[in-house]
Amino acid sequence: MDSSFRFLLERRVNSGPWQGRRVLVTGARGFIASRLCQRLIAEGAEVCGLSTKAIAPQGGMSWRQIDLTDRAAVTTLIRDVRPEVLFHLAGHVSGSQNVEHVGPTVDQNLISTINILTTAVETVRCRVVLAGSMQEPSPDDPNGVLCSPYAASKWACNAYARMFHGLYQLPVSIARPFMVYGPGQWDSTKLLPYVVTSFMNGDAPRVSSGDRALDWVYVDDVVEGFLTVASSEFVDARTIDLGTGALVSIREIIARIRHIIGTQIDAGFGAIPDRPFERPHAARVEETNRLIGWTATTSLDDGLRATVEWHREQLAGQGARR
Repeated sequence: MDSSFRFLLERRVNSGPWQGRRVLVTGARGFIASRLCQRLIAEGAEVCGLSTKAIAPQGGMSWRQIDLTDRAAVTTLIRDVRPEVLFHLAGHVSGSQNVEHVGPTVDQNLISTINILTTAVETVRCRVVLAGSMQEPSPDDPNGVLCSPYAASKWACNAYARMFHGLYQLPVSIARPFMVYGPGQWDSTKLLPYVVTSFMNGDAPRVSSGDRALDWVYVDDVVEGFLTVASSEFVDARTIDLGTGALVSIREIIARIRHIIGTQIDAGFGAIPDRPFERPHAARVEETNRLIGWTATTSLDDGLRATVEWHREQLAGQGARR
């Protein structure tokens, strides 16, 4: 367990809204989900994590290996675990617009979500929190273009969630994180890990024009948002935005990272093309605060410094093991 989680376990509580509650987290090895699991453990929850790979019990939680596209397996799992709350963060996560991603996003995002929602209705009727996507068109932009297979699959998942609430009264909500970053994001195909590790290795990262503006939100703030959505009584069938409400360009983010690292190397802007149809939009923070009382609290500079420091520790550890 990395040092950024230790403070959570050191302040483990003996009472509170999550103490002793059975919680199921899909995609539990992922960036946001793994952080969410650690927070739930620190709050005293009984956490079961799902993964497509076999994992021995570790970190104060149990693990199950399952294919969420297998309806019978999902039914058996939920009947066995009987969760009170289910956070569904598993899926095929890629912003690529290539047609090869259509099939995987349908199977791993839409079909898995339908299996979970159906089984929840037919068995334990637990509270379900789905992970939305900033790539979906906002409710105030109903004619917005679905800019990727991933965006289309998430849009469809959320339509089914609203149907399951309306027709079958399933307590389900959608937490919609924007551009999440922070310690623990190990996937080097993602923008910030790629840029940070490139600079630290003395390389110039090859990126797009850098003009795209995004709503950058720190991972621990997002985890708090997921927990708050799950604990809120009046947000069923709603999509709750988790962001800061501020747009910052990729070019500006990279400039800040260069400053924190202290490198003179610059990024290779324009080395890869910008993706079409990706329009900038920020989280509806006023609505989120009004509905659940949540606001992101980590400043961009503080979050980037923590992110850079985590990657520095990881690279130092790799060097020590060689």
